[in-house]
Amino acid sequence: MKKLLAVAVVFFLILIQIPKIESIDASQSFVDVPQSHWAYEAIHYMADMGIVTGYPDGTFRPEKAILRQEMAVIAYKILGFDGLRPSKPTFSDVPQSHWAYPVIETIGISKLMEDTSLNARFRPEQNLERIEYVPFQCRVLGMKYFAQHMTNEDVSGTLARYSDNRSIPNWARNYLAILTESKSIGGFPDGTFKPFQPLTRAQICVSFYNMIKPLAPNEPVATPAKFNVVVNGALMTPFLSTNLKGALLEFKGKAYSKGYVSLLVNGVPFMPNKVDVGGQYSVNIPIGIVTIGGITIQAKYFEENATTPKNTFQAYSSVPFDLFPSAFRIYALEYIPTTRRLSYVSEVAVGNMLLSVENTTTKQKVDIAPKAAKMFTISTVLNPGANHVNLVITNKEKAYRLIYGFDFNSN
Repeated sequence: MKKLLAVAVVFFLILIQIPKIESIDASQSFVDVPQSHWAYEAIHYMADMGIVTGYPDGTFRPEKAILRQEMAVIAYKILGFDGLRPSKPTFSDVPQSHWAYPVIETIGISKLMEDTSLNARFRPEQNLERIEYVPFQCRVLGMKYFAQHMTNEDVSGTLARYSDNRSIPNWARNYLAILTESKSIGGFPDGTFKPFQPLTRAQICVSFYNMIKPLAPNEPVATPAKFNVVVNGALMTPFLSTNLKGALLEFKGKAYSKGYVSLLVNGVPFMPNKVDVGGQYSVNIPIGIVTIGGITIQAKYFEENATTPKNTFQAYSSVPFDLFPSAFRIYALEYIPTTRRLSYVSEVAVGNMLLSVENTTTKQKVDIAPKAAKMFTISTVLNPGANHVNLVITNKEKAYRLIYGFDFNSN
């Protein structure tokens, strides 16, 4: 089975999309960010999206160090999270009275900044060091799993390009190595990385801009790494993504016109998603918030102006979602609450795959042999209540067979 998994990982690449972000004409002007500034495009793009703001005196202060609480707010906005207000604070230094309490609580449960939240302290007003940003970027791009499985030789070889690599702490070396390999992050012209230097407002804008800006025509969301990793004895070639588009699971479907969808994923709440007049909804889930232990999705569907949900949907899978940046990238799960139709939407890179959806509850089985580089949809209709569904992937030569189990509950 381990050998079969390695074969599948190398040859099965699925793409993910996010809603198109149109190019934005800079409508804001900052007196200290002229067009000649190296971060001009990124700063104005982020400002016009409402992600970052300037100061009352008309400045942006691009070289000012960014605080950890400010970093949390930027991530919260870009990823579409909603706020949590637990009765007991998670962090001893972020009480309920803190202005960013709901934001930091949500970022805390997402685990995106877990590596640098030490001893139950978030340190909200401390400067964000460059090395502290590294694990966040690795996680949000969905590459944490493979970073942890890089060999010491590959890590050391990659980090050798930084003349100050000996100062990089052990807990961050694998994260930095895989980001460096993917060209998601780099050092300074003098060959250093400067891990403990504060990250500036300009630098954070450029980093996030590179993760969310529209891709060029035919630009891939991921590229194969020049190294392999070994996971439980299986040899895998990771696909590395520099754009958030390559690290999202789209949850979409058709619900109630002008209503809204409330979504909770692994305890992380998302902003209520308004349904359009045609009933279409779409929420993008960053796979970086999904641990190797599995994913739990809870959705509630509301009619227009309603406060009580008309339908609910729950999904659970122990599929190691951190593997998706290598190969098994679900493009979308589509669910229609009025008909209880559930669909798996994706794309394969090669045409020798046979995919099957087996609903062991309803006894329905659907097979499909998708063509290479063509989007496909495979569906099943759920029973009210609990359902167990298997997604089975087999190649036509029957060299391997992978089974992913999902549990769904629909009312």
